[in-house]
Amino acid sequence: MMDATRKESGLRDRHPVTLKPGRRETPVRSDSQGLSGGKKRKRWVVALSVAWMKATSSNLLPRAGARFVFAVLVSAAFFVLIPRGGKSDPSQKVRIFPRVIYIRRNGAFAIPTFDEQRHALEKGISGRRNRRRHREKSEKHEPIHDNEDRCQPTHDWQTTSFPTCNNVHEVDGLMGGVLINNGHFRDVWSFNEFNGRDQAVLKGIRFEYRFTRSDIEKERKDGVAMERLSSSRHIPDIYGYCFGTGIFELSTGGDLMSHVWDESWCKRTTQRDRLTIAVQVAAALADVHAFDIAHTDIAAKQYVLIDGIYKLQDFNRCKLLEWDRQNNETCTFNVGKNPGVSRSPEEYKYKDLTNKIDVYSMGNIFYSLLMEIKVFDGIKSKTAQKTVMRGGRPKLNRTITQSVDPIIIALIRAMRMCQAQQAQDRATAKEVYMFLLSEARKLGVPEILRSADTSAKS
Repeated sequence: MMDATRKESGLRDRHPVTLKPGRRETPVRSDSQGLSGGKKRKRWVVALSVAWMKATSSNLLPRAGARFVFAVLVSAAFFVLIPRGGKSDPSQKVRIFPRVIYIRRNGAFAIPTFDEQRHALEKGISGRRNRRRHREKSEKHEPIHDNEDRCQPTHDWQTTSFPTCNNVHEVDGLMGGVLINNGHFRDVWSFNEFNGRDQAVLKGIRFEYRFTRSDIEKERKDGVAMERLSSSRHIPDIYGYCFGTGIFELSTGGDLMSHVWDESWCKRTTQRDRLTIAVQVAAALADVHAFDIAHTDIAAKQYVLIDGIYKLQDFNRCKLLEWDRQNNETCTFNVGKNPGVSRSPEEYKYKDLTNKIDVYSMGNIFYSLLMEIKVFDGIKSKTAQKTVMRGGRPKLNRTITQSVDPIIIALIRAMRMCQAQQAQDRATAKEVYMFLLSEARKLGVPEILRSADTSAKS
């Protein structure tokens, strides 16, 4: 029989291992005597300790000076003669479990065994402890407010969820599912014929992780937000949700970030197309804010191309905005960790936040459409964050700033509307959207009117 080659997984090293059916792999010893460096050191320590005890208990070393010299020699022998080891053989760290491999034309995946599940559970518990320590460290950025009693959910649906676990459980991963991508916590599987009609993706928890209550709450908000925004054509459809798993509309066109970094895409994309994209980006965010939702993670990678429209996805970091009953205004919120270079000044300062942080990040998308690069490209994150907090912004080149193209001028103005230093000075997402839409009408781009007018919320 042919050897079965096991694919790389999160429980193993990054080198493929060839196994013969029905046999386990035996770890290789790291030294010629069959002992690891740690065991050798222990034996040397025991031997030298015995020699020292015999020498001091007898009259071999009657003087203190001789004892000192002997101690120095013992220390030298410990560091010179005892092997230090270094990196161990990678094969010693490989955990091999017997498993069944399901193979199809476009890929293969392993069905986990009991031993593998137990190992993943142990790893998940350890990871949960690490995440708990990380959350405790992040709590310093989340001060306790005196308005917690005043802030209540703005809508009843914000505290509910609409799980359809039966629909999710009916999805058979062995019948056409293909692993196409993954994030930190979830894998993404594509299905060409979900429910017999639609193409869809299933996002589920990765095998090596175990969810906490906080993680489940993030996925609940993701499902609720996607369900509320089903009426917007700038948000992907949701077909099902069950705790850590969701089924969503499939994107076959890729995301906006990968397109901006693609030279061939940039060459064939006209300025009119870029204005179309800008209108779609602003329309999606305006729809989100109309439902009192702050996305808090706006970036070009969150917009995926579906049927000619860039749609905004991934709401598991969102905030469902609450209402201050005493002051009759929307409550502010906080986020424990704000990495990267595309966020607003108040996020890096860990101040009270509003949905204007999304507007600021949207301005960075307009910058990428103009410059065809990421903001602060090639600059370290900490340096870029300090620059933003001081009021600095990514620079446009002279060709862009001196252009007389009305589309470029409109995109620059929209970017400036988003990037005001103070949140109260920034435009709202709807104001940016209406400005771009009016500019599109002036320039006679009818396809923008048809796609945008039907999705905007009043």
